[in-house]
Amino acid sequence: MKLLVTFLVLFACTVKAQNPYSTLAYDSLVIYDYGIEMAADESNIKIEGKHFTFKNKPVKSVVLSVAEAKEFTTKIGEDSTYSQNSADCFNPHFAAFYYKKGKVIANVEICIACNRLDPSLDITGPYKNPQKTDDGDVYYIDNGLSRSYRLYLKALLNKYGFSHAPTGESIFDTDN
Repeated sequence: MKLLVTFLVLFACTVKAQNPYSTLAYDSLVIYDYGIEMAADESNIKIEGKHFTFKNKPVKSVVLSVAEAKEFTTKIGEDSTYSQNSADCFNPHFAAFYYKKGKVIANVEICIACNRLDPSLDITGPYKNPQKTDDGDVYYIDNGLSRSYRLYLKALLNKYGFSHAPTGESIFDTDN
């Protein structure tokens, strides 16, 4: 019996965390181009109870195809999507909203310039390397978007002509 309990404990500790986005029962995934530079550390999403609205109306929206939505959803939850540094700022330029029957059920804001995102659901990728300061505050290293994910986003944003789609190289486009 002890052996079975030990096995179950070890198994539970090694099971990879699930991507909560992959289990969403959504019927559409829409990406929004904010078209503006948000103030540092300011979201464009306004939450009132269970309703999401925008503080500033997006300049463009694109409903992703089923294949594009599946790829976006898979990538956002993979630990390998997060392996670079990120900037301290967060000025999101676009967002992805998951809808079910016209209601928002999840979202993620992304700032490709700062190299990070802010998901509405808990994902482990950006939070896999916790560090502590001398004061006991927790921060994370290598929580930024990986080079491969940045290239994926760059292609997606350029495909749809988003206003802040990267056109050149960034300090985050190198391999660590």
